[in-house]
This record gives sequence, C-alpha cells and structure tokens, in this order.
Amino acid sequence: MQSNVDSLSHSIDGLTGNRRIDVICDSFEREWRSGNNPALSTYLQLCPEEERRRLFAELLQVELELRERAGTEISWNDYLVSYPQFADCVETSRFRHQSFHVDETVVGNEQLANQLDQFTLLERIGSGSSSTVWKARDTRLNRTVAIKIPHNRNLSGRELGRFLHEARAVAQLKHHGIVAIYDVVRKENFAYIVSDFIEGEDLASWLKHATPSATTAATLCKQICEALAHAHAQGIVHRDLKPANILLDANQAPHIADFGLAKQLSVRSSLSQDNQLLGTPAYMSPEQASGKGGIDCRSDVYSLGVILYEMLSGVRPHEGDFDEVIRAAISKEPARPRSVNKDIPREIEWICQKAMQKAPQERYQTATQMAEELGHFLKGEPLRSRRFRHVRVATRLIKRREFIVASSAAILGGVAANRWFRRASVAAARASGPRVVRLATDPDRAHITFVPLAKHTGQPDVSKLVRAGTSPVEVELLPGDYLVEAVIDEHRFHEVFRHVPQFGEWEPDLRKHQQWNDLGNHVVGLPDIRIAAVEVARSMLMIDLPPPDENDLDAPILNLPTVPPPFYIDPFQTTVEGYLWVRTVLPPYSDHFNQVLDRPISLTYDDAVSFTESIGKRLPTGEEWDASVNLLSERTTSDFAEWTTDWFISPFSTPNNQVQIDQSLYGEARIARGGSRRLIDGQKDLEIADCAPINRIAIDRPRLFPGIGVRCVRSLKPRFYLCDANA
Repeated sequence: MQSNVDSLSHSIDGLTGNRRIDVICDSFEREWRSGNNPALSTYLQLCPEEERRRLFAELLQVELELRERAGTEISWNDYLVSYPQFADCVETSRFRHQSFHVDETVVGNEQLANQLDQFTLLERIGSGSSSTVWKARDTRLNRTVAIKIPHNRNLSGRELGRFLHEARAVAQLKHHGIVAIYDVVRKENFAYIVSDFIEGEDLASWLKHATPSATTAATLCKQICEALAHAHAQGIVHRDLKPANILLDANQAPHIADFGLAKQLSVRSSLSQDNQLLGTPAYMSPEQASGKGGIDCRSDVYSLGVILYEMLSGVRPHEGDFDEVIRAAISKEPARPRSVNKDIPREIEWICQKAMQKAPQERYQTATQMAEELGHFLKGEPLRSRRFRHVRVATRLIKRREFIVASSAAILGGVAANRWFRRASVAAARASGPRVVRLATDPDRAHITFVPLAKHTGQPDVSKLVRAGTSPVEVELLPGDYLVEAVIDEHRFHEVFRHVPQFGEWEPDLRKHQQWNDLGNHVVGLPDIRIAAVEVARSMLMIDLPPPDENDLDAPILNLPTVPPPFYIDPFQTTVEGYLWVRTVLPPYSDHFNQVLDRPISLTYDDAVSFTESIGKRLPTGEEWDASVNLLSERTTSDFAEWTTDWFISPFSTPNNQVQIDQSLYGEARIARGGSRRLIDGQKDLEIADCAPINRIAIDRPRLFPGIGVRCVRSLKPRFYLCDANA
C-alpha cells in the first residue's frame, strides 16, 4: 500500500490544482476496488495543505459511493472523530446521502418531495453535525419559518430523546434575542423543530465584510449577553455559542440560534454528557476543551468573551488546527486585544479579558454581570469589576517574578509582615471563632437542629448540621446564618432562620430572624421559636411529585435538579389583610387600608421571612416554587412576583468572600419569582410575559418594591431531624 502511495507521489510531481486532485482520486478509487481499503489520511498528505479540504471532500465522496454500492455501513461519527478539521465536509456529505424523503405515495413527484406536513421546504440555509436547517413556508399559517431536520431519519432512542428533550427545554425560552421555537414535531423515530425565521445573515458572515467599532461590538455583545442571561435563568446553557449561531436581523439586532448542544443545568441526568468534547474548538472554554465536565453558565460567558475578542481585533484568540486550538484553550493565554489593535479602548479590553479567564471563578459569574459592565462602558462610566484589580494584578506579578525578586521582598518585609499577620490572625480567629448560643422554644422540649447556610448559595449544608438536643439549648456554633428546625413531633414543628454574630458584630435594628442578644461572657441569646399548632396547614395544598422517569420522552419537563420532598403551599398569595392582621401596621378598615384591600402588599425579603415565621410557615425554595407553580390555578396576569429563599451573589463579591460592599453581608440578593422588572417596579400596561412563571429577578434584600409579595409554604414533615448528615 505504501509503495503505491510513494509511486503516486512521484507521478503527480509537476501537476497542479484540479488535475492533481483528479489523479489522486483515481488512484484512491482503484485501490478501493482492489479491496485494499486505503486510508483517506494517507492520500491527504499528497496535496499541499491549502488543497486538502477540496481533496478530502472528493475522496470522501468516492469512498461513500463505493461503500454504498458494496452495502457497507457508513459511520458518520467515525469520520467526524477522525477528521474534525473537515467536519463541515462530512456534514455536507451526510446531508446528501440522507436527504429527506416523504411517504412512498409522493416519492418521485419532484414538487411534493420538498413538502413536510404543512411546510414547503424552500432552501437549505445551514447544516450542522447532526441536522440541517431549511427555510420553509408554513402553508397553514401563511408565514416563513425555519425547520431543523436531523440528518438521520431513523433516530435511535437516545438520539431522539436528546433531540426532543433539549428542543422542549429551549421552547420555554421567550426572549426577543433568542430565536423562538414554534413547535417540536415527533413522528415515531423521527422529529423536527419549527422556529422563527430571521431574515438576515449570521454574525460570522457579517464579520467577513464588516469591521465593527468598539461601541458597535459592545452594543452587540451586550444584547447577546441579555438574551443569554434569560436562557441561563431558565437553567439552559448553550455550549456552542459562536458567530455562526448568532443571527443578525435587518436592524442588526442579534438573535441566538441553534441550541443543539444546549444543556439543562436543572436536569438530574442530562442526555448530553459532560465528558463529551462538544462545541466548536475556537470558542470552547477551557473546561469544555478538557472534556472533564463542570460546564455551566460561565462556559457561555467565556465563549462570549471570544466573540467580543474577534469583533474587536478581527482575529480569534487561538488559531491553528483542531489539536492546537484545544491545547491553547486549556493552557495558553491569548494575546491582549490591544496588541492586535492598539485603538481598542482599555475598558472593553478589560471586559473581554475578564470574560476569557481560564478559571471559571475568575470570569464574570453571569451573563448579566457582563452585560452590566458593557453598559457601563457604553455610558462612559467606570467599570465596577476593576475596583479591586490592583489586588489581582499584584498577585499575578508576584507569581511571575523571578526568585531573586521574591526573596528580596521577603527579606525586606519579613519581620514587619510577620508581626502584622500574627496580630491580624489572632483578631480574625477571635472574630470568626465559635460562639456559645442559647435558644428556647414555646413550648419547650423541642428537638433543635441547626443547619448552616452556605455563604454563597444560601442552601442548607446538611453535611455540617448540628443537633443541639431538646430546648432550651446551649450549643457552640460558628458565626453565620442558619436554618433552625424545632421539632416536637412529626406533625408539630417549625423551620426558621437565625443569625449567629461574630465577636464585635454590630447589632442594628433588624427583623426577628436576624436579631440576637449579647448575654456576656461571649454568650449569644437568639430569639425564641414559637411552634404553631397543627392546624397551620389545614387550608394549604399538598405538593407531592413523583420522581422523574427519564425514559418517558413525553413526560413534562419540570426543570428540577431534584424533586423536593412533599410540602404544603398556600393556594393564594398573601394580601394586605393577612399581613396587617399579624403586623398591625395600619388600623383595620382605615381609609388607606380600604384603598389597598385585597391587593398584594409590598414586602422586603426580611419582612416576608419575619411574617411567614410568625404564622408558622416559611418562604418556598426555588425548587418548591417551580414544582408548584404549574399546579396553582390562581396565577394570572394580575399576580405579582413572589419571594423565594434562593440567593444570588452580587457581581462584587469574591469566591472567598474577601470583599464586602456597602456593609452588605456577602454581597447577596434574593430571588423573586414569577415577575419581570416592570411588574416589580409597579408599572402598568403589563404583558403576559411580565407575569411568566419562569421569570427570576434578583433583588437586594433591603429593597422594597410595589410588585413583590409572598406565598407561604410548610414542609409536610421535618426535613432535617431524622436525616443522615453524612449521606
């Protein structure tokens, strides 16, 4: 075989262009017919690199025709794995060999061969690794649409499951910056997606003839960020964000398309496995390129950074073949955009570089944060993420200096630094050390469990729970926020929040769940817990969802990472009447009371927590809200957003909680569900989308808005009293 290739190499010396490719293909075909099964890769080496794409396409076509005649099975995935640099050629060939066929009654009718149900296929507008997108005419609704059709007309159960599962998830996204999905049609082992058709060109094509200014690039990227943030809020990660998947309409407004590799963060067992190398190499985040998993919203932020880099500089951060780009994405720092184009403003270069940090925790943690920073740039305002850049820069410089510099610095400052750090360590240890905490209940003899809340998620950390015994209790606890469970029996219990302060922490005028008393001798007294009677849940609805069946493709998508334990929920939101009954803020039946009767009252987050505790209930978690919202028939366009206990960390807090802004603990906000910013601000003339259940809005916990209220829940049984802390 090698001798034949060597002989061919000599025979094509002096040939150029099409003639050389023809001779190589003829020789390849002869070897195939003789039963030698020649390798494509061997023949590709006979052409200069700039001609190999054309040669590969021709050789592949020859091999496919010969395989088809011989009845040999064609493995498209093998071609994609072996020749990733020619994936587009493989996709085109696959489309040609697996073009769509209608029922046998219409095969042969040239006109009807382009008809799919009520859709007339007009022209092919794109092809990917697994499907083709057609421009089509909906004859029933008289509109132009885009239809995504899998290459494979007889999908396996896993392929069909992934196609339908992800399509249904993306169909929930309703944002003007995301291509809308109209329908997902399934016919036995075949399915296709019908979506909005965007008249225009994709960003990749536009960049071939356009050189956007920094302002234009920032504007486009900000709009993409906002659309992507909507998808992330619904638990959808794109994973293949690139210019070819961003469509520009007639007004140059961007629309994100092709969620074919989208991953649902909320799905317990995704049909797209994390350890697969999915995406386009030039735009892959390091965690995607490594194939080790850990892909989340920050992976899309990295891809956004690469797109911004390309718009600003006209080149990609990493160039080369498949392997070179993958290695560079994992370990090589790209050149600064200003080294390519010195006219790029430093502020937007900073945004670009921060989005492309190798470590996910060093990037913008959400697309919303990146959009806000781009907004500051467009308004000429200082970038907030640069406030503490001197700390990061100093750290990097220290890491990059030679040994002699580091040694000199250590010698010169060693004695003073050692003394300072010793004093600081003693003070820090004292401030963050455990406190003796006292807590009583009414009635007493309740079993008390303290469950610490993780500082950056607000979720109970069951692995660190403390069983304190029966009340009244005295126990040593580390400073922080806790969910406290007080249990008399299976039916009579309460779940409340309490705060254990550090030494020297100031005690402002706070709600009950945040208060404490300094009892002296480093002892802290927390407010008593009043355990309500069993009748608390009498008028509530019970939510008890079965675990998801991943094999049921027709089952509704609940977007729940885990199914929450059974719980009760109020069928209606709390009204002014109910709130005033407890708080007695206004005299009953006063003029002001009558004006707002039976309308939602505006509650801060801490007001809501205090109120729910006082009536023996609590706020729902995000999972509980998701699990129940579709079962509540009273959610209408007249509703308001509702507080949940989900946390949101502000853009200015660090992974190690080293920065505190405006004395706001951890820089956290709380999530209100079921309302838009317009609804929360109390604006009129709302649309249905403003009250959509999928909406999630982060609100500063002290802020008060007219469009936020509360709906109470209560656990069916104690959640932590009998749980295994080591599980």
